[in-house]
Amino acid sequence: MTCTPGEALFDRIAARLAARFHGLVSVETARRLVTDSYRQLHATARVDAHLVVLAERFAAARLTALAQAEGRLDKPVPEVLFVCDANAGRSQMAAALAMARGCGRLHARSAGAPRRRRNWSWPSSTSWPRSGSTCRLSSPNR
Repeated sequence: MTCTPGEALFDRIAARLAARFHGLVSVETARRLVTDSYRQLHATARVDAHLVVLAERFAAARLTALAQAEGRLDKPVPEVLFVCDANAGRSQMAAALAMARGCGRLHARSAGAPRRRRNWSWPSSTSWPRSGSTCRLSSPNR
């Protein structure tokens, strides 16, 4: 049995998001985004008990990314994207490790891409850090 949330609930969520992202989106645009986020999550969900909450969070994350991409919202810490082309979980592990080692000084995301055959070779060794070198993370507040 699938229970679709009422229109009034989506309207309240859209109003909250429009107020939170004032000047970036209208209530109508936020409403379309929340509805789209809900539909995307519902399409693959096996349990739909908390889909409305997740849709609101998903829509907020999408609006945050949009605001940051347009330069309307500052990023509190640097962001790193790890992509795995084999969908083997490597990007998720790399992102988790970076977040753990970063101690809040960075935000890591992971993504998967469809596997494709490529004609490429590894970059020359001169473009990689020397063995024993370290990478230092600096806080944007320093």
